[in-house]
Amino acid sequence: MVAVSSVASAQSARTWVSGVGSDSNPCSRTAPCASFSHALTQTSAGGEIDCLDPGEFGAVIVNKAITIDCDSGPGGVTLTSTSISPTVAFDIIAANTDIVTLRGMKIIGVPGSVGVEILSAQTVHLVNIKISSVTTGVSVSASAQIFLTVEDTQIHNCFNGIQTRTSGGLVAADFSRVSIWNIHGNGIHAQNGSRLQLHSSTIFANVVGVNQDTLSGTGSVVAVFDSFFSTNGTALQSTPGASIGVSNSVFSENGIVLNPNGGQISSDNDNRPYGNPTIGIANGPPITKF
Repeated sequence: MVAVSSVASAQSARTWVSGVGSDSNPCSRTAPCASFSHALTQTSAGGEIDCLDPGEFGAVIVNKAITIDCDSGPGGVTLTSTSISPTVAFDIIAANTDIVTLRGMKIIGVPGSVGVEILSAQTVHLVNIKISSVTTGVSVSASAQIFLTVEDTQIHNCFNGIQTRTSGGLVAADFSRVSIWNIHGNGIHAQNGSRLQLHSSTIFANVVGVNQDTLSGTGSVVAVFDSFFSTNGTALQSTPGASIGVSNSVFSENGIVLNPNGGQISSDNDNRPYGNPTIGIANGPPITKF
């Protein structure tokens, strides 16, 4: 009991990391730590880790409610063969009552790596995140319902941008002001149980902009509005048991705009296409009004 109390009392509601910090420090503002992983051990659940200045702060397993804020910075994680966790920069395995927020991060990966992996939490907020050179930028693979928001975020030069699925409940996600480009697979891949809305975003130069795939069980539903799709091989692609609705969006020079692929794509007549070789088929207003 004495040991447990001692550990709890040593934790603070707010801690700091710095590019010139040390993990032998108490992670205070005047004596900051050097890594996210050590700062997490010094921060109480529901607390906040702040970056005092730009720096490389290492991969971390997030196992409790926390905010990691590097808006002053940005804080970075560069995955290499010598990283603490060489395959995942931020590995989120929090309780299903926990809220996790990551803000102002720059993640550079290696083949086979993941920028942010979300296995469990109640809610995850990703704000102003820049991710490049990983296999998957953001991966949600949960066994229970989870909420996700991604805003003011850039993902590029990866194999997959954002991939979501759950084996229980739903992945309810809102993507706002997201730019995804030069993705060699799917910019956004909505799988089992995904309920996504994408708006005010730019999806360009990807093999597939938004794709759906029902592995088993519940299909996905995606709503797209006020967004821009350019030079994708296919802009929107569905699958049996899944559906996409799109309105007030611009499609420029995509190989194929709409590929229902056995699923459903509903298009309002306020979308605007320019220079696309193939529009495709939509379930909804006549495609001539697309």
